Amino acid sequence: MDIEEQLLKSEKAMRDEDYSLAKNILYDILEDSPEAARVHNDLGWLFHRKFSDPVKAETHYKFAIRFSSNNPAVYFNYIYMLRDQGRIEELESLLKLAEKVVGINRSNLYDEFGSLYEIKGDYNKAIENYKKAITFSLNNEYIEDLRKHIRRCRDKKDFFNGNRIYKALKVLINKE
Repeated sequence: MDIEEQLLKSEKAMRDEDYSLAKNILYDILEDSPEAARVHNDLGWLFHRKFSDPVKAETHYKFAIRFSSNNPAVYFNYIYMLRDQGRIEELESLLKLAEKVVGINRSNLYDEFGSLYEIKGDYNKAIENYKKAITFSLNNEYIEDLRKHIRRCRDKKDFFNGNRIYKALKVLINKE
């Protein structure tokens, strides 16, 4: 059986939520093709999302990037894992690396940059990146979500920066 057929079987196993079977099929592929980046990406996703094993997930994500540094999917999977774990410095480095990948979804990438800077409390940079994400998006619902992110950052910025006018208005309307 060739790699494509095995990948199809693995995908079907994942759709059927038979994650152990999918993992076994993917490991079988690696025995013959240890540099198969897509297989490493799929294993990374399985270990991150389904087996809660971030160490193995990260190992496979790193192999996937090493063997195919222009695969946008692996960057996003790895980005989500780092963000979920609160590994901010590593996340920032990976985002900068992903920014160089040809064909990466710029809207999603800048949304992730926005999230990074929002987590770091740099609301101006977060807003700047959410706006960049809007410029690359063609989806109205996604644009509205990004606009909500911007409003949230502005609210946080006002709250944490002690905006006197903002506080005075809240007092006047009895919201504080």
